[in-house]
Amino acid sequence: MAGEINSKQEDFVNLLSEIPLNVWEEIVKNEPEWRLMEQFYDKFDFGPLSVLMVATSLNDYQLKGDAEIYWCSIQKNLKGLNNTISINEIWKSLDNFYEKERLQKRKRERLKGYLDSKLASEELWNSSPEEVSRKFQDIWVELANAMKQNKKDKTIVFAMKSLGILLLMAKEKQNVQLPDFPKIEIPVDSRIRKFTEKLSGLDLTSGKYEEIQDFWSEVLNQLNEKYRSKGVWKNITMIHLDSLIWQITPSIEQGCQEVCIEYFTNLRITEIGEKLCALMSDPNKTS
Repeated sequence: MAGEINSKQEDFVNLLSEIPLNVWEEIVKNEPEWRLMEQFYDKFDFGPLSVLMVATSLNDYQLKGDAEIYWCSIQKNLKGLNNTISINEIWKSLDNFYEKERLQKRKRERLKGYLDSKLASEELWNSSPEEVSRKFQDIWVELANAMKQNKKDKTIVFAMKSLGILLLMAKEKQNVQLPDFPKIEIPVDSRIRKFTEKLSGLDLTSGKYEEIQDFWSEVLNQLNEKYRSKGVWKNITMIHLDSLIWQITPSIEQGCQEVCIEYFTNLRITEIGEKLCALMSDPNKTS
């Protein structure tokens, strides 16, 4: 799937390359993980907050409601924590929270397994944004090993996306100078799978998550090449791209053109939104 280009994908990349860089930043800030966790940036030190972001993201699956409801509930739960927290207090707070969630036994086991790991209790707990950015790939491997999962699994990749969002938050709030943002895969959930099918024209109803990740890595490469051809050298990351796709998929999937266009109007790029929504609603344009 990687390397294959159809006309729909090419048009899609061309449209995305018209989005101003500052709008991409707004798109990430619209993610539930940013909007609902931002208030804790000034409350907790970076290290403990990074542990929290990863812990809550690892259990963002099989939810009782959608992601918005989940992160709202997480936000309310964490408000009860003191500014100076210990890893044991995090465990008690989140363990009580997951006791009321779906698959509570499994999620509580995952929480404990992660918080007991050296990665959580030592490395991330005592980390800085610069260290996390520099060691991002190593942290990714360590997290997968601690959870006994493949590093490309959805929950692992999503936890790393949330950690990446925290880095972008640090960059904005503290003007932290980070190196080139590390490569990350796209977290393959039902929304990403559905959008990929519409864009690629392929049947991806089961499995093939690594194939989907390869597809979006190629899309991202093409997008950044387009920006470079325009003299823009700042790279768009997979976090930016995934955030956009995840946010617009429901309206496109349901054929709600007005809702889709309204989303882009709120970002002050109505014309791009109109063209993109029209493109994705055309079932015949895949070759």
